[in-house]
Amino acid sequence: MESVKIGKRDATYRMNGSSERERVEVNIMKKMTNIVLLASLLVFSLGSSAFAFSDLKGSPDEAAIQSLQEKGIVEGMDGDRFAPNTSMTAAQGVQLIVKALDLNLGKIRFIRAPKASDSFTKAKDDVWYSESFIIAAMNSLPIGRDIDPQQTLTREQFAEWLHAAVEKTGPYPVVNMFVNIADQAEVTPGSMNAIQVLLLTKIAKLDDASKFNPKKPITRAEAAVMAYNAMEFVAKHSKAEEPATAPSEEEGVKVIVEKQSDELNKVTLSRGLQPNPGYGITIDRVDYVSDSEAVAYYTLRKPDPDKMYPAVMTEAKASVTVKAGYKVTAKPSK
Repeated sequence: MESVKIGKRDATYRMNGSSERERVEVNIMKKMTNIVLLASLLVFSLGSSAFAFSDLKGSPDEAAIQSLQEKGIVEGMDGDRFAPNTSMTAAQGVQLIVKALDLNLGKIRFIRAPKASDSFTKAKDDVWYSESFIIAAMNSLPIGRDIDPQQTLTREQFAEWLHAAVEKTGPYPVVNMFVNIADQAEVTPGSMNAIQVLLLTKIAKLDDASKFNPKKPITRAEAAVMAYNAMEFVAKHSKAEEPATAPSEEEGVKVIVEKQSDELNKVTLSRGLQPNPGYGITIDRVDYVSDSEAVAYYTLRKPDPDKMYPAVMTEAKASVTVKAGYKVTAKPSK
């Protein structure tokens, strides 16, 4: 058999040819990868823009509902339709409230896993709303045991549930006022406080005729906007901000002196408006430190963590009688 000799030049050519093919293949792979990446980005971009609800264009509620959608709190009814004017069902309302207020089971421990049907006779287990119903029950939302998840929600029902959910994340300061409602005679007495609080906190509002329309079915848009407003309220007045509103021992208090008689004055120590009646002040003693000066020693009281307090702005103050003619200052007790 005849042997074939390969010279150095031939070997070099073959090696160079092999390297060239490899470079071409690498370049082709890079181009294919770039094409795939560009296609993926294009699909993502188109998908994001198409996900906006088409039936909210130009609506004053569009921004709020869009924000809820981006947070995964609301979804469309079908395709890209939100159906803003459709009445909301109890199942939809419970899920909206639970998600918007971020209610959860916290550190609750169970002997066995809870079911929605344990608390609600008409609720089904292992369906899309089941978990939200369990969370609502564990957080004591005022939902009747016989609620039908598919029934239409009224505006006052939704208001009562939403108010209870907001309270679960509080307490929050609320001005002690009463909002006049043109159709207040139609409001169920047990729902009036919830409606008043939601109106005072701007979570809900009356219509142009100053009516709340309590028995009217709440629409998906109305419920979504109220839930969004509740989220904004909680974020603005969260518990994390509470210490800033409560004076510390070192901040001192205001001293108010009123003449009681020619011999005595009424001295009031005030720490101003507080988020709830749990914040107080106690005058421990009054020391007459000179012929013209007296010191009122006080202790500031904080809310008892084991008690519930109404979320009403309350002035924390205490009074004591002091001899006339003395200049009174206030100091915290040691």
